[in-house]
Amino acid sequence: SRAVLVEVQALANSVPKDVPARRVATGVDINRMHMLLAILSKSAKLPVYRYEVYLNVTGGLRITDPSADLAVCVAVAASMKGCRVAPGVAFAAEVGLGGELRGCTQLARRLGEARRLGFERLIVAPGSSEQVQRDKP
Repeated sequence: SRAVLVEVQALANSVPKDVPARRVATGVDINRMHMLLAILSKSAKLPVYRYEVYLNVTGGLRITDPSADLAVCVAVAASMKGCRVAPGVAFAAEVGLGGELRGCTQLARRLGEARRLGFERLIVAPGSSEQVQRDKP
């Protein structure tokens, strides 16, 4: 099967203390988004409880692969901090409950597809380079 790269967008907007933060996810399971926001709060010390978060996977795609976790976290954090992710950078890693990055399957295919689409860097979990060497045909 072919690796499919998706664009994950996030909008994090601060809300007053007495207003509940709204969470909306399109293309990502809302419960997974809640979990990732909790991980960002606990592990990265980001005050996500003060932000309403809107998450979108472009193109109407729905992702269930946990290798998109890091992309979701980076998109949310970048929006909260008011910065952009550098062009030419892609992400592929699962994020564990402790905030640790975990490798994903078919990493060599993902890397090949990212390169084919013009991405210069693929951010992955530590130790994943060994997996790419094993996965190469």
